[in-house]
Amino acid sequence: MAGQTVVKRMMWRWIWVCGVGIGAISMAAPARAARWHEYLTTTSVAASIDRNSLRSNHIGHKTFLARTVLKRGERRAYGTRYRPGTVILSRQEIDCRRQRIRLVDYVVRDPGGATLDTGNAAGAHWMRIRPGTLAARSAAYVCARR
Repeated sequence: MAGQTVVKRMMWRWIWVCGVGIGAISMAAPARAARWHEYLTTTSVAASIDRNSLRSNHIGHKTFLARTVLKRGERRAYGTRYRPGTVILSRQEIDCRRQRIRLVDYVVRDPGGATLDTGNAAGAHWMRIRPGTLAARSAAYVCARR
């Protein structure tokens, strides 16, 4: 349980710092890689949105699958370390009308593909997307899709 709380906190920090900072470069074959829209590359993560996962669950709200790959190792609370190449798959929801985002659920996998952590963000708070940020660019991409 404590590990899930730590991961949720880190996920929200990435969303806050990077905008929609959860997502990443597809590790699939090049033919499958075309379905991922790369929207963020920083010194610590590479992120992308799965174009095929975009869903509109009710008016103005869209859910999507994001993939984040860590470019460098990160230390977590309680001594946990994530190595470079760790993949975080997360489902997120954007309220296109009110420009807000929230985490729905996530899976953390090591570079070998083994699952390190999973969780859902039941009752997760909506976070406002600020104009001019990477989150705003990502929201513009997601909200423009039909």
